[in-house]
Amino acid sequence: QREGREDELIIQGAVLIDQTTSDRVAQLSEKERNDFLWDLRFELLRTELEFDGIQVPLQRIEVSERIFYDAISKDTLLQRVSHVRKGVLIVLWMIARKFLQQPPPEVKELGFHK
Repeated sequence: QREGREDELIIQGAVLIDQTTSDRVAQLSEKERNDFLWDLRFELLRTELEFDGIQVPLQRIEVSERIFYDAISKDTLLQRVSHVRKGVLIVLWMIARKFLQQPPPEVKELGFHK
């Protein structure tokens, strides 16, 4: 929850980019790097998630969605958590695909923090 916004809950996921991957992104040609980052932005935009951190140097990409307390049910909460999980997978898989790597294992564990 954000301070002063007690009526909403933010569901957030983050991908921490290791130094090797960050260096590989930085070493791409300017056009290839820009194309990759724009493709990542547009793919996340299609999910309707909020996101941040798609910039050079690539270090941490966050995806999030908010839900208001008056809309919380078990179903809607789990749908929102699933949306965020899929956003994290988009980031992981697009990076893996770009650098011809095997995708990492699916994100199954979710942590909740206040």
